[in-house]
Parts: sequence; structure tokens; C-alpha cells
Amino acid sequence: GVTVCDPATTLSRYNECTQPSGGCCDAGLTCYTKDSTYRQCLTTGTCESEKAGQSPAWACTEFTGYASYCAENPDATKSEFTDCTNDATGCSSCNGSGERMACYKSTNFYSQCIVVGSCPNADWGAGPHDCTGTLNNGTVIPP
Repeated sequence: GVTVCDPATTLSRYNECTQPSGGCCDAGLTCYTKDSTYRQCLTTGTCESEKAGQSPAWACTEFTGYASYCAENPDATKSEFTDCTNDATGCSSCNGSGERMACYKSTNFYSQCIVVGSCPNADWGAGPHDCTGTLNNGTVIPP
């Protein structure tokens, strides 16, 4: 499946793992969801016991990737392959397959909504492509 986190960055126990482009929880840890705005790396299997009694209550669902994000954040803005040159945060959260999308810059003159990690778009051909991505929440994904 599509990986939600950046494997180059390892998150420790109790680190926030909310941002879709953030690091991955370390071995033995799972990114658990509190609500649609907050998640935390906890020892796998301990969310319910560790967060019991907290108010508001934790959902304690495992955040498994962009598909989770897409299910939590449905929207219907610019679809896949749409020009987003003048609207970097205008792409849909996700495409129809539940894959996270971003507005990727090909050149200074053209950007397009494509699946995270699929830049440069095969249709763009050879040549230098900027490949800086922008999620619809404003998070920038470096090339």
C-alpha cells in the first residue's frame, strides 16, 4: 500500500504522528488516532489501556496510511491530473482509489494534481522537474 510516513524520520514513543508527510513510528510502536486532528506513536496494542478515561476519548484506531487520511478527510476539489498551477492547495485530498494527492510543480509554469510519490508524472517527459508537492492542508512535501 501507499506509505503515509517518511521512513527517513523515526518517531519515538509519545511523538505526534499527525502530519501525513511526517516520520514513521519506531519499531514496536503504532500511530494511533485520537481524532481527525491528532495522532501519537504508542507501544503497539496499548492505546486503549494507556488512554482509558481521557476526555475527549481516544478513537485508538491505527493510522495506516493515506487511505485512512482519505477516509477521514473526504472532499471533492480538483481531481487527479488537474492543473493546479495557480492553486497549490486546491487538489482533492485523495483520488478515487484512496491515494493521497498533492499539487506537484513540474516547472515554474506548470503544476498538476497527482498521487503523492508519483512525481515526476510519466506524461511530463524528460527534463528537470521541480517536484515540490503541496498537500491541500498546505503541508509542503520537499522534492
